[in-house]
Amino acid sequence: MKVRHLPLSLLCFLGSHVALLGQETSVSDSIVAASDSAEVVSELGERLLFKADSIASQDSLAVLLLQKQLEELQSSDRKEKKLLQKRLDSLREAKLLRNEQVRRNIDSLRNSTSGVPVVIFEDTVFFVFSRIGSFSPNERAQSLQRKVEGLVDENRFKTEALHVEAAEETHDLMHADLILYTITDRDAFWMDMPRETVAIEIRDKLTRSIEDYRERTSLIHILTRVGLLALVLLTLFFLVVRLNRGGNWVVKKLLLRMRPYLKGLKLRDYEFLSSEQEIDWLRWILGALKYLLIVLVVYLSLPVIFSIFPETKGIAQQLIGYILSPLKLVVGGFVNYIPELFSIAVILL
Repeated sequence: MKVRHLPLSLLCFLGSHVALLGQETSVSDSIVAASDSAEVVSELGERLLFKADSIASQDSLAVLLLQKQLEELQSSDRKEKKLLQKRLDSLREAKLLRNEQVRRNIDSLRNSTSGVPVVIFEDTVFFVFSRIGSFSPNERAQSLQRKVEGLVDENRFKTEALHVEAAEETHDLMHADLILYTITDRDAFWMDMPRETVAIEIRDKLTRSIEDYRERTSLIHILTRVGLLALVLLTLFFLVVRLNRGGNWVVKKLLLRMRPYLKGLKLRDYEFLSSEQEIDWLRWILGALKYLLIVLVVYLSLPVIFSIFPETKGIAQQLIGYILSPLKLVVGGFVNYIPELFSIAVILL
């Protein structure tokens, strides 16, 4: 087989590859020019990375075609074989240059791009930043989540079956024969680590996350949490009982001490409140304060109760936030007003 008999599609393919490289450089220049705008950088950078994916796919196909041509050549076709090898080396060199360009643009996008979290049983394992073909980062993250949680729920997840398989362009995270997740060069660029290191790190994080989940949901831990919940509820019950009884005792003592001073509210001959009515009003106010204190204690105990189980820790944090947020505003307002108080004091003095 002679070089002049190469398929026309291959020659056209190589020509389109050169044109795409020119387009890549143009997009890269646009990104540098728009570096003062994070949104523009992100948008144009994503176009560049998408273009790089297209070129990489075409590179892979071109390499395969050239390798096939080399295999089909006879040992006597040295000239033709040398020319094909030269083109193959050129494609590989172009790939290295393109990867370096993609790496630089990812470095510029890293601070302005938020990844999609991979959440396995409410535990964030890692973040996905790049797409693969038509699969967006969000779709890749959800796919891995469904696969892993499905294996665990069906009790088919085995730690020893989780391994990494290397291919020419990717590293695959496998569970037995099932591909869970594919790591590409772009994923490695985003993580700023070699592709194999990224794959191993994801495997180890995923293993630890599943082990932690199994430990949290084991029968012993569940029984321990149930016992702790019972202890908290029992403590809360006795605390409420004591507050109620103690509040009644305090109200009774205060009313006895205040009775001689409560002689009614009069204006000339008109009596607005009798002494008994004042006592009733005072009893009602003190009783309301007692129940308000009991409600406050119960409310403050709710974050403790909800924090016992991992599934309800978010509710506990929200309940705490409902109290801390207004307190922060009040304290912050008071602190900010202190200079004004000094100014008023100086003026008055």
